[in-house]
Amino acid sequence: MIPMFAIVWGCIFFVFTFFQRTITMRSMTRGHTWAYSYIGCSGSGPGTALETQGASQISRSGVTGLAESILATIMQIRVGHGHRTTSTARPQVIGGGSISMTDDLHVMCNRVPRTIGGFLSDFAGSLLGFGG
Repeated sequence: MIPMFAIVWGCIFFVFTFFQRTITMRSMTRGHTWAYSYIGCSGSGPGTALETQGASQISRSGVTGLAESILATIMQIRVGHGHRTTSTARPQVIGGGSISMTDDLHVMCNRVPRTIGGFLSDFAGSLLGFGG
């Protein structure tokens, strides 16, 4: 009976730890990615890999994807991407080792105030393929 109780308690502890780490990881990824997008997709977040993509790079395929790509290029829509990875150790009672967890979040970037000249030069560059 005692070995069975040890296995059951090990499983309960592992499930508790797994979900606790998942919630912590996802809230940190969400917080860093939203903060990153709020300030115009610049800066960094501790432990979260942050990058900026043009909205046309993550669009769907087909006619709808083409329309989204053209609209995203014209409006210069950018998307912030946050990625975080962590792992949770399994108790020895249920085999040991660890489980890797990842989280990804895409959020549209806020616009950074610019002059008309800056907007027009960025727009022309994106249409001609010089910038992003």
